[in-house]
Amino acid sequence: MRDTRKFFYGGYLFTYFIFMVVDRKSIEQNIIALLGIEALPIDQKIALINKMVDLIEQRVIVRILQNLPKEVGDQFAEAVEKEHMDIVARIMKEHVSHLAVLLDEEIERLKHEMVGVVETLGT
Repeated sequence: MRDTRKFFYGGYLFTYFIFMVVDRKSIEQNIIALLGIEALPIDQKIALINKMVDLIEQRVIVRILQNLPKEVGDQFAEAVEKEHMDIVARIMKEHVSHLAVLLDEEIERLKHEMVGVVETLGT
């Protein structure tokens, strides 16, 4: 199995791809309402949302890497490390046609996990 830790440093590169597919504003509003944290100060909401987005990015990267052939994964790794967005974009376009599905699944998974955490805190 490929060591995925090195990709997390470059994970910010995927923010572009993620927000091409997902409307961040609707996610933020949905999660804020779902978790019942509307009363939190805006800076705390922003920090929480940013951490959740980072976690979703990491999970999506891991899933992408698990499904890429070794040669393509190596090219992808090199492109991420060298910040060659054109190569990253090409590989994503050619090999990751299901990015929107991955994002939806990971967003839903995280939302359910967060709701579970909030519910245990309330009991």
